Amino acid sequence: MAAPITATARNAANTNARNANSIDRFSVISFVLEIHESCLVNKFGGRVLGVWASTRKIEHKHDKHYTGEQTSRLANPLVNELFIGTAYKNEWNSRHPSGDARYNEFLLFPSLPVILNSLFGVIAPNFERRDLLAVFHQGVPGVNQPVNHASTTSSSSSSSTGGPVFADLLRINLDSAAFKPCSAQSSLGPLGGDFAGWPNGRRLGDDVVDIALNAGQGILCTIANGALCPGATLGGDGKPVGAFVGANLYTDLVPTNACDFKCTADDFPFLNPPIPGNKLFTIDLNYVQSQTEDRLAKNAAT
Repeated sequence: MAAPITATARNAANTNARNANSIDRFSVISFVLEIHESCLVNKFGGRVLGVWASTRKIEHKHDKHYTGEQTSRLANPLVNELFIGTAYKNEWNSRHPSGDARYNEFLLFPSLPVILNSLFGVIAPNFERRDLLAVFHQGVPGVNQPVNHASTTSSSSSSSTGGPVFADLLRINLDSAAFKPCSAQSSLGPLGGDFAGWPNGRRLGDDVVDIALNAGQGILCTIANGALCPGATLGGDGKPVGAFVGANLYTDLVPTNACDFKCTADDFPFLNPPIPGNKLFTIDLNYVQSQTEDRLAKNAAT
């Protein structure tokens, strides 16, 4: 991992000091659904959705195939990789998010800032990190935290009757995460003044590594007079002592940009065409689409 640098260098990294992106020019398999929001809002009018995905083994017995045990899960990026303790990573992967209160301590007292301080000399907050608990396990108040999560600040309960439900879910507020053209998006999401980006949902152009890096160092504790970090001591400037200070942001020097993808309202699902494995082979997407439409029309006629 490269040493975190300043925001000035981060901007210059687009053309000059840039680390190699080890997954650039690789295609990925995507399962994309377009669902009208009226199908998602519950009968109580809740406007915050939480989603997660898991991978399970397939068990085989003769000619029968069964869904086996859960081997991994994902909601917010980098939770298991950066925050969950090594001895608990496999256990975390195998469990349902409803039991995530068990892992709150890893967010309240994370090892990541301490490691970064040791390696690079960056600031390491030394107080209870309720800001990280909000980002990963509850939702950020006023951004993507469901109303029923706000009635208590206990970090040990998990209740469906009004108290906080601690769960690693990718939460999105349907009211604040409206579509934006790429030129209006900030890859740093709320750190760049764009509250329609991660951790409020996750867009293709969100630089989740840089956002997580700065959140881990306590930048969210410096807003709203430290409201997200009630255990911190406030300094004369009204910001928590020992939290991230200054205008410069830490970065891994692998910037991302929403305009690298398709990003007009008619471009759903906004993904670029897959990159051919053979440089001599190209795909005429217009031809493929026309053939697909012709086949669908013939099937409909019969």
